[in-house]
Amino acid sequence: MIPPPSPQVRSPGRQLAPLTVAVAVCAAALWAFLAPRALDDLDGFWVAVGLLTIAFALAETTQIHVELNRQTVSLSLSEFPMVVGLFLAAPLPLLVGRLAGALLVAFVRRTVAHKATFNAALYGLEVAVLVTVAGELDAGGGAMAWLRAFGAVMVVTTLSGLLLLLAVRLLHGPPKAGDIPLTVVPLLFSAALNTSLALIVVVLLDREPEAAGLLLVVAFSLGGAYRAYSVLLRRHRSLEQVHDFMVAAAGSRSTQELVQTVLHHSRDLLSAETALLILPGARVVGSGDVYVLREDETVRRAPPIQAELMRSAALHAVEILRPTTPARHRRSGLAPEAGLHDAVGLPLPSDRGEQGFLLVANRLGSMSSLNDADLRLLTVVATQLNVALQNSSLLARLRQDATHDLLTGLPNRALFHERLEGLTKRHPGERCAVLLLDLDGFKEVNDTLGHHNGDELLREVARRLTGAVPPEVTVARLGGDEFTLLVPSSVSDEDPLTFAEALQLALRVPCTLDGVQVDVRASLGIALFPEHGQHSAELLQRADVAMYAAKSARVPTRVYDPAADHASPRKLALVGELRTAIEHDGLLVHYQPKVRLRDERVTGAEALVRWPHPVLGLIPPDDFVQIAEHTGLIVDLTRVVLDTALAQCSAWADEWGLGVAVNVSPRALLAPGFVDEVRASLALHGVPAPMLTLEVTENSVMTDPDAAIAVLQSLHDVGVKLSVDDFGTGYSSLAYLQRLPVDEVKIDKGFVMSLTSNAGNTAIVAAICNLGHSLGLLVVAEGLEDVGSRDLLRTLGCDVAQGYLISRPMPPAAFDDWLTSRVLTGRYPGR
Repeated sequence: MIPPPSPQVRSPGRQLAPLTVAVAVCAAALWAFLAPRALDDLDGFWVAVGLLTIAFALAETTQIHVELNRQTVSLSLSEFPMVVGLFLAAPLPLLVGRLAGALLVAFVRRTVAHKATFNAALYGLEVAVLVTVAGELDAGGGAMAWLRAFGAVMVVTTLSGLLLLLAVRLLHGPPKAGDIPLTVVPLLFSAALNTSLALIVVVLLDREPEAAGLLLVVAFSLGGAYRAYSVLLRRHRSLEQVHDFMVAAAGSRSTQELVQTVLHHSRDLLSAETALLILPGARVVGSGDVYVLREDETVRRAPPIQAELMRSAALHAVEILRPTTPARHRRSGLAPEAGLHDAVGLPLPSDRGEQGFLLVANRLGSMSSLNDADLRLLTVVATQLNVALQNSSLLARLRQDATHDLLTGLPNRALFHERLEGLTKRHPGERCAVLLLDLDGFKEVNDTLGHHNGDELLREVARRLTGAVPPEVTVARLGGDEFTLLVPSSVSDEDPLTFAEALQLALRVPCTLDGVQVDVRASLGIALFPEHGQHSAELLQRADVAMYAAKSARVPTRVYDPAADHASPRKLALVGELRTAIEHDGLLVHYQPKVRLRDERVTGAEALVRWPHPVLGLIPPDDFVQIAEHTGLIVDLTRVVLDTALAQCSAWADEWGLGVAVNVSPRALLAPGFVDEVRASLALHGVPAPMLTLEVTENSVMTDPDAAIAVLQSLHDVGVKLSVDDFGTGYSSLAYLQRLPVDEVKIDKGFVMSLTSNAGNTAIVAAICNLGHSLGLLVVAEGLEDVGSRDLLRTLGCDVAQGYLISRPMPPAAFDDWLTSRVLTGRYPGR
């Protein structure tokens, strides 16, 4: 985590002030001691000061920089003019030349005041210690003078290294154990090399003054080589740091970790004090988190007021820090009130058109100010940052897409299962509810108004559902027009039906699509944890069962009822056994006769399937036909019954000449190739098409009216008779009935069985008889169980009846015996 803004800490100048004062006091004390000697010989003072100032300034520009705890230690040729001046100039010109050269370089580089002041005090102390330890030296003094000069320089270098370590401790805390030799050893090595070269120059000038010109050539060449080595060393270090940054950025697992990586590496890469990152979050100025890394080594989010100041300064700085802007304008245009005294920066473009910024400010140590070379290095960082941010954004989008529905933005099936499973495992003793919702009539919206309006309806339903529930409830889209809700115990303690009713009310408001008002209706099933299941898949499956129960009963909501679950363990076990019975002739077909009411002649028989289970005995059709419908076995079951019934019809042809009726489910009716199968079966058994009647329910036709009517028309063209079964219980309209190529309607047994006791049912049956006859259809009543109902049906004009009053369904042999008995009593079959 990136911590919040930190309290303001003391400025580096104040932290370093005590040491600067102490060094200055020590230097002043030593110079007071050296005053008689320093003021003794001032001949050629200004010439010596001028030459030494130039020499020290040139020496300071040939530096190799080494970082210690983020503080830069500079190795230069400054010992060279110091040793030469020790032999050839008086102490006071040496001091003034040293200070003047250093201050000249500090002014050109715009070194911050507290560092320039500390360096001045340190240089004054260095010259004082050097003069004190070395004493008066003569160029012709031989080896002893050389050793005294060499030893004095080593003492001064060691003292300088220790004081630098003390300064680093004040600014950044205690250095690491290995930092002391890392600082002092390079300083001593550089001092020894420079002192040796300086002593060679002193000896040559003493013995051959004419060699001064050659020595200048050597000095400039050495300085150039020294500077080139410094540049190469810095480039090598920069390449290593860029590589380390790219590896770290590629391994960042979050935006916060990436921010930490970018700020630390960009600041270290440019040896600067401050790094500032504004992530793309708003168009130019507005929001967008501002992150700052300063001297305390901790990345912090800037507080609002400081963030706004830095954002404005960054915008201005990026404008003036363009490569085409002259350097003098870049420096003068920065905002010191935001802590930016010396900076390079770049904008960070975003694929959304928004901008962020990356700035690095305030070069450390006495190094040169930030320049175009640093800007190029920062460009590498900014480019890698852009790639990492885009990858992070892409990864976030991929994660979002993997767990959320693209159309509505809701959690998808996978995320819903994950949350449901997590809830049931974390809180096994707490109740929760799973609600599964399926839109009614969604296909009609798609077919009538187009899929784009169907998509808009789904989005509107998603908005309504999420707006109708508290935040703790997960609303997900499973696919198609199915939505599901996970309601935790804190919400579901109330009656789940009351909660579901609130959802239904939210959906019930009409939705306008392309200027058309569409009523939104849904069927909703509820499953409860732990009562109805222990796992997410089980709960969702049982909510699905409850939803289909609601849809079948044409009610808004149902709670899961194990008795209505065709996927219960017992019924699941029956699926495999039913498949075996279908494939291995394990089913029987019984036949119930149909009788013409006006003369009681047999006109045909309805084929009804039976399953004699080897263990459970004879299983009622209601227990396995719905299983077959639900699992898809109904198509094979219908094929077996149809083939068996036609074979029996063929057997009856010569003696009785009776036709057969076979029930066809919606799934079997709309199965590919059904019409061809009927035609082939008729041909196989040599049965004329009019001898076969296929019975379909109203609801099976209305499931997909256009497709069903097309199949029925094809069957009618074959010559098969068609019957609308259970007429009066569905929701077909007269307009659809007129379109159906049917030959008869069958009155549902629910109306017939209470015909004599229910005046309403009598009126309905009379209306169906009148309607059927007006359309030229045969009217058949099923469920006839008493003589009174038979007589009333005959009075109302019903044509044919079947039921227990006439006969129960019978196996073929029993049916033959029953027909024979009717011949003997004078009630002949239809022929």
